[in-house]
Amino acid sequence: MKRNLTTKYILIFIILTAMLLCVGGCNNNTTVPNEIELSLKNDTLTPTGITLIITNNSSTYDFVYGADYGIETYTNEQWQEVPALNDHVVFTIAYIIHPNSSKDFKIDWNYIYGELPQGDYRIVKKFNKVEAFDDISDVISSQVLYYYFSID
Repeated sequence: MKRNLTTKYILIFIILTAMLLCVGGCNNNTTVPNEIELSLKNDTLTPTGITLIITNNSSTYDFVYGADYGIETYTNEQWQEVPALNDHVVFTIAYIIHPNSSKDFKIDWNYIYGELPQGDYRIVKKFNKVEAFDDISDVISSQVLYYYFSID
């Protein structure tokens, strides 16, 4: 009888420890996949630019982003930054996309990168998650999204 009681206490201890570890490992700063998405606006991809649609699927958070972006190319089985042809300035501006809404993000890379040759590419774009309709400097989390495309 005493042995069964000890086994029960050990089992309860293991269960409680596992529950505490699970709760302790959780946090509210995780980003739910697909809260923010990039997609192609119909027929806008050219060797000198693209228009992406930024969609905020969240019902509770704003996403803040800037005018900056990067372009990478897939070469020798790895992603490499496309080198800029010209010096350029990116204005520091914050765009806000509110919950359950979309905005166009037009990119004309001709001056910076020129006409892209045939190949596989991706746009690199950073977003900050903030409380909806609140101070945009209180960033909950940041994430980088990629939009993959090919120039034929």
